Amino acid sequence: MAENHLVPRSQVPAFDVVDGTVVLVDRSDLAKVVVKGAPGSNLAVQLAGVRPGRSVLRGSVRIGRVRPDEWLYLGPSLTVAVAVAELDLTGHTAVTDVTHGRAVISIGGPDARTLLERTCALDLSDLMFPVDAMATARVVEVRCDLIRVAEWEYLIVFDRSYAEYVASALAELQTEFR
Repeated sequence: MAENHLVPRSQVPAFDVVDGTVVLVDRSDLAKVVVKGAPGSNLAVQLAGVRPGRSVLRGSVRIGRVRPDEWLYLGPSLTVAVAVAELDLTGHTAVTDVTHGRAVISIGGPDARTLLERTCALDLSDLMFPVDAMATARVVEVRCDLIRVAEWEYLIVFDRSYAEYVASALAELQTEFR
């Protein structure tokens, strides 16, 4: 019997490497796991330090909280699996691996915020959207979870079915910053 060697491939088209002030990178390689826990559950108590609208970096795993009683884990597959396995899931909780249903694009560089402001209604100023902030917003008219991970870097997480559209729309905007 022939062996099947599956090679993971992103649906986000490759971005041109440019010498500009905005750099787009496909980060769909990151594992994405949604964890939900009823208020008062051991899980909710365990993750109470991740406040609504914020994210934290624990090792190489970013944990963000956008919706009530719901957290998003992003990071390398094995590390995310270990972090989720360490959670106390007794009671009314749910864990859903959404890695294959969601895409991630990193938008970085000194003009990353300017690019996002052209297509997103959020106030992305340092005061209103500091490093580690997280929100749900429309980016190029697609509902995304937006996370500011560094002074000049943002992650957008969105349904994979929009990958080609979001990637091409952002790449077109990126040309203005070359």
